[in-house]
Amino acid sequence: MATPSVLVALRRVSLRHLARHKLRISLTVLGIALGVAAMVAMRILLDCVSASYGRAIQGLGGRAAPEVVNADAGVPEELL
Repeated sequence: MATPSVLVALRRVSLRHLARHKLRISLTVLGIALGVAAMVAMRILLDCVSASYGRAIQGLGGRAAPEVVNADAGVPEELL
């Protein structure tokens, strides 16, 4: 574990670096924020398109009611 004097020195150097490179740091934060916003927007768009597609298919086909029929294929009725 680092000693308190090392942490103080590291903090001082970090703050100095932040003060000198404000534009670079601001652009980095902006880039990260835009990336996160783009990922969230794509996820929301995907969910909306998927739900819309499901509603469209449901409207076209309705609810499926599958029925199994044994038309003299040789399977006894007791097995069903």
